[in-house]
Amino acid sequence: MRLAIRRRARILMTMNFISLTALLRFFFSDLPSLRGAVHG
Repeated sequence: MRLAIRRRARILMTMNFISLTALLRFFFSDLPSLRGAVHG
C-alpha cells in the first residue's frame, strides 16, 4: 500500500515538474516580445 502511494506521489511530482518547466519555457520564449512591448 505504502509503496503504491509513494509511486503515485512521485508521478504527481514529476507531472508538476514537467508542467512547471513547460510554463517557464513558454514564459522565457515570450520574454523578448514582452521586453520589446515594454521598451517599444
